Amino acid sequence: MLDVRAFAKRVTRWSIAAAITFGGSAFMMVVDFTTDFPTAGKGRFAAIWAFGLALGAFFYYLSLELPRAEILQVAQDRGGVVSEGELATSLGVGPEIIKRTLAYLQQLGLACPKWQELEKNLWEFPDYVKLPMGQAIEIARKQGGRVSVADLLGSGHSLDVAEETLETLASKGLGRGEGTGDARAVVLEG
Repeated sequence: MLDVRAFAKRVTRWSIAAAITFGGSAFMMVVDFTTDFPTAGKGRFAAIWAFGLALGAFFYYLSLELPRAEILQVAQDRGGVVSEGELATSLGVGPEIIKRTLAYLQQLGLACPKWQELEKNLWEFPDYVKLPMGQAIEIARKQGGRVSVADLLGSGHSLDVAEETLETLASKGLGRGEGTGDARAVVLEG
């Protein structure tokens, strides 16, 4: 089971690391070029401060991660229909991040706004209502990115449900199919 609250903590840690690294390096670069501190010559540590700026920018990039897996987990737990407010509250992130992630999941074909309830900002995850998508993704994570029909059959699902789940994963661009029959599997990408 995925800990959905860990996402907010992880993003916060990367944001703090980015601010400290980038800000500290920028400050020290200014000090290095404008004073004789830390050495008698100006700008002698410019490469180190530039590396610190690049490292801070990388940490900032890591803090921009979208909570895709966490949203899919919440959708599965709630039966496939969730509101933007519920997602923001349960994940502990801002609504703008939720909207960007839902737009990305909509591009993949995993989520769609529920037009009958548009004023409530409800989103529907149709594959999660009838297929064990979250369970298949979790099995794949534990097995190095690969899930097979036999794995889903071993989890108590019927052959039809297992095959349809693997077809859906492959058709949505989440993985590529391998093999045929009972040896059929999907290797997740990304």
